[in-house]
Amino acid sequence: MPLKFLVFMIVMVFVAFFIGFNLENRCDISIVVHTYHDVPVVLSVLCAFILGVLVSGFSLLSSRKSPRKDQKPVKPSKKTPYGID
Repeated sequence: MPLKFLVFMIVMVFVAFFIGFNLENRCDISIVVHTYHDVPVVLSVLCAFILGVLVSGFSLLSSRKSPRKDQKPVKPSKKTPYGID
């Protein structure tokens, strides 16, 4: 557990340095009806990452299919060790 915490803290320090050194890099972001000027590139990348995580999380949750209640689970065959005939 302490090793995971130490690695996490080192990664967070690197992320903080990366953000700190790149705050001066700016860009314009155009959404269909409005353009945002001088947005930090790090902020736009972070927002894109968060939106990607949300979209993939929602698609993962919506694609889960539960088996029907009247359907019995398939048991592997006992002829071979992995159920492959």
